[in-house]
Amino acid sequence: MDTPDDRVASPAAATPAAALVALAVYLAVAATLLQSALFGDDVVSPGAYFAQSGPFPVALRQQVPEGINLLSDRVNQFMPWLRYAADSYAIDGHLPLWKSLASCGAPFVGNGQSALFFPTNLLAILIGAPPWVHAAQSLIKLAAGAFCAYLLARHLRLSFLAALLAGLVFGFGGFQAVFLQHPHTNVSLLLPLLLLAADRAVLSPTRGRIACLALVAGLQHLGGHAETAAHSQLAAAALGLLRAWSLRRAPPGTTSTLAAPLGRRLAALAGGLLLGAALGAIQILPQLEYISESDTLDLRTRLADELAATAQPLAPRLLFLAALALALLCVRHLARGRRPLGLAVAAAVLLAAVALG
Repeated sequence: MDTPDDRVASPAAATPAAALVALAVYLAVAATLLQSALFGDDVVSPGAYFAQSGPFPVALRQQVPEGINLLSDRVNQFMPWLRYAADSYAIDGHLPLWKSLASCGAPFVGNGQSALFFPTNLLAILIGAPPWVHAAQSLIKLAAGAFCAYLLARHLRLSFLAALLAGLVFGFGGFQAVFLQHPHTNVSLLLPLLLLAADRAVLSPTRGRIACLALVAGLQHLGGHAETAAHSQLAAAALGLLRAWSLRRAPPGTTSTLAAPLGRRLAALAGGLLLGAALGAIQILPQLEYISESDTLDLRTRLADELAATAQPLAPRLLFLAALALALLCVRHLARGRRPLGLAVAAAVLLAAVALG
């Protein structure tokens, strides 16, 4: 008879056939959304404002659809950077470490958001960054993010249809859609996979699972948005700590791997994340050096000191802590509750706690 820990460590596995069906669904949905760019003459770009105001004929400006000028950093930075890297590689066969066209020049790898070493960007550079590559990258982001969420949901023992829905909600949800062409989503699409890898490493701390966690964490560091990587990995660490603490006393009959001591589980979690940082050092170290030379760092340090010296009201802090505690209690009840009425009340209180927070 399986113990509870055995059932967690050996979930209703996502069979290869079911996983392929889910991936095909996500690819089909993404391709449908992007069909005019993948198979037609449209371009995936929030560049309406530039096309409408730039040095172009009136006839061309009038062809630009309205309402696609959200988050124009893609036009100002990310697409030109990719073009610059591809052209530099085509000329001398090297990835550019320095961008000479920015004022008196500036670090290129060190700015972080160029994300030269992230797999989809690196491949785009190597093949010359043709125009269709932007639509292809968007397709991969949407489908891959959804598929990662599907795998996490199956790991958590959701049914195939529930996991399929979870993937659709995450992969095609607000954050992934709004920041689709920003480096943020290079990182965030891997969040479900990071949580899955962290949980598996804690449940059964083997070398293979630690290596998987390190690989996903390292890819996040290469994604081009250090803040999102930090948020994701702090969340994975917190959830891993909770999982390890819940397994500190293994029930009788538990397999030797699942009966690992608390210290070993925590070492697997920390080791995987630290190895991931080592894998991402090729991106992290240049960015840290660039930040250390920034005037903005000194400015923000002074502003932080001024804010710390200013008395802040205590009531909002206490309210936030109360809302957080209430939300955690509701989540705990939802995870254990079986009565529909109790679940509905807990869900309503959780919503109120989130609003209060």
